[in-house]
Formats: sequence, C-alpha cells, structure tokens
Amino acid sequence: MEIFKIVAAATAGTVLAVTLKKESPQLSMAVSIITGIVIFLQLLGYFSDIITQLYNMTALSGIETEYISIILKVTGIAYITQIGSEICKDAGESAIGTKIEIAGKVLIAAACLPLISMLFGTVMDLL
Repeated sequence: MEIFKIVAAATAGTVLAVTLKKESPQLSMAVSIITGIVIFLQLLGYFSDIITQLYNMTALSGIETEYISIILKVTGIAYITQIGSEICKDAGESAIGTKIEIAGKVLIAAACLPLISMLFGTVMDLL
C-alpha cells in the first residue's frame, strides 16, 4: 500500500530533521522540505487519476467541464497554500505563513468569480 511508503518517508524525514535540529537548523529545515517534496511526488499519480475520473464523470453527466475546472483550481490553490504556509510556520515565520493563507483565500475568491457570475446569471434569468 502506498500509505506505508508515505508514512515511512515521513517518519525517516522527521527523525532525521529532529536529530539535525540542534546542530544544524538550516539542514534540518532542508530535510523537512525535501521530505515534503518526496511525499508530494508519491501522490502525483493519484492526482492525475482523480482529475481524469472527474472529467470522465463530468462528460457522462452532461455537466459543463468549466465547473470541474473551477473546483480543481480551488482545490489546488488550497493545497498549495496550506503546504506553503506550513513550511513557513515550521521555519518560525508564522507571519509569512499567515500572509500566504490570506493570498490563498484571495486567489480562491478570484477563481470562483466565473462560477458566481454564472449563478447570478441563472438567478437573473429566473426573475
């Protein structure tokens, strides 16, 4: 199972980062970031499968693919925002991490504008 590989990589990275933290905080931070990248790379195939399946289901249901594109974009922004924010907070830069979170929220709102516009158009057509 893939989860065992992920947990093994995370555990090894954590032990190494904690061991290095007192002697070399910079190297410890690098190990943490590299561990996160390794875990993310192990998941890339699953992201591709999920996206393909969502588009297949969308095609079968007759729903416009634009809706799924917006959902995927928002989900991607949320994941990337959380990862970036957590890296900053782990490095002791919580203020920068908070700014990343704010930026993510603004970008999510901007990504949703076409959906909101379609919704308002539908409401106006009903009136």
